[in-house]
Amino acid sequence: MLEEIKQKITNDSEYLEWMAKISEIETEFANSSPSNNQVALDHGKNHMDRVANTTYTLLKEYGMDERTSFLGYVSGLVHDIGMIYGKKNHAENGSELASSFLKRLNFLTEKEIEEIKSAISTHGSGANATSIIGSFLAVADKVDMCERRTLGTSSPIQLIKKYDVTIQNKTLKIFYELSSKDGKSGLYMIPKSIDVPTFIANSLGLQVEFYIDGKLEKFEDRNSYQGYVYKRK
Repeated sequence: MLEEIKQKITNDSEYLEWMAKISEIETEFANSSPSNNQVALDHGKNHMDRVANTTYTLLKEYGMDERTSFLGYVSGLVHDIGMIYGKKNHAENGSELASSFLKRLNFLTEKEIEEIKSAISTHGSGANATSIIGSFLAVADKVDMCERRTLGTSSPIQLIKKYDVTIQNKTLKIFYELSSKDGKSGLYMIPKSIDVPTFIANSLGLQVEFYIDGKLEKFEDRNSYQGYVYKRK
């Protein structure tokens, strides 16, 4: 069912137009300045596909039923469509776009669409999430820090080869594999990658553990990081 819905959404002509527009906006952003080049991240189809799968898996591991997990999957597939208007307020813009888009596709109830709309609107920080779907959507979005997502040519995020995230024994565990120790600065550069999963895990009664190259990482050198930090909402 997940693959069927994915094809229904991602092959839609309007969705494809949005992906082209997002790519155009992000390329312009990446090339606009050296600082922006360092933090330019993909918000398009590939990113949203990874977030959809991660959200679905985390909801299942947390003990949610299949339908709730399915709604999390759909949320992931469309959570960044608001980027067609630019990064500022893209979560709020995306929630409105998703509402009309999903109504047109006609496979969800109005109540379910409202749940998805709410989840998308709060995925930027997760602090205002009012549902379990919104909480795990925000986590899935923020842990997607790897070379596949970076758009810049000078980004330390390129040094993060891959990641994995799972819930085990009431602990949210996030694993990063680096191609260079300098890749950790990519996480420091975008603080939400650390802060959002930590905040949400704590709000859900979970512990949180980060691992880098198989070792527990407590980011004890974070305060001494002197590089560029991306703070734009």
